[in-house]
Amino acid sequence: MSAKRLDAWLVELYRRGEIAPATINKLVQTLRTILERAVLDGWIEENPADHVKSIRVRAPNRCILSPAEAFRLLANPDAWSDFRHYAINILAATMGIRMGEVRALLVENVKHDHIEIRHSWEQGYGPRPPKADSIRDVPISPKVSAILFKVIEETQPTGLMFYGGGDRDIPMSKTTIEQHLRRALCHIGIPVAEQKQRHLTFHAWRHFLNSMLRSHGVADVKTRRITGHRTEAMTDWYTDWKALDISEVVSIQTAFLEPSGLVATS
Repeated sequence: MSAKRLDAWLVELYRRGEIAPATINKLVQTLRTILERAVLDGWIEENPADHVKSIRVRAPNRCILSPAEAFRLLANPDAWSDFRHYAINILAATMGIRMGEVRALLVENVKHDHIEIRHSWEQGYGPRPPKADSIRDVPISPKVSAILFKVIEETQPTGLMFYGGGDRDIPMSKTTIEQHLRRALCHIGIPVAEQKQRHLTFHAWRHFLNSMLRSHGVADVKTRRITGHRTEAMTDWYTDWKALDISEVVSIQTAFLEPSGLVATS
């Protein structure tokens, strides 16, 4: 196989549009590794994959929920078939928690005024440090606290806050979390086709919260402290959140969950 033929094959895969660019690049990397072994074993003189450029991966243009849509989605817990999924999405909307972080959340991490983010669940490995070692304490409003303690009272978790099925040592699956969000979005009038077009997945809550905090004047350093986005500007990462005056974060959390809050005026 020559580099020219390999490049033509990749271009054809991209042209068909049946495989995502990121997946095509993974195929190239796998092939590159195999052919490198062939070079070392003397089967071929040169690895043709070394001369093939990766397909450019463009980040999707994400459209976040509007405040009004978020309010409709979170205003009525009865619209969710499982109260735990309502709670999970409340957490995502108000503190930008990642999927792996919510799956690894322990009962002991839930306090009355904040959530301790200490782990992220990695498929096949279990609890690991959160992405970029973004261990953090995130403040929560009294309403969010009440929702979480209702989950604890009703489901009696002993370790994992959001366990899956009958095994309390295994977290709820990513697929299940996404499916419940998808159904809830359909319930408020956003069909699956539109969800896909707007890239409205569980991860979109992080974009929503980031935009919400910044649009209401919360300083970037505080926003990063909440969401766990680590940058060079975050010089004192492990500062206790109480040392940062982030009372406005709790106010915003409360406001867009209340009919008289941010949503009503937007």
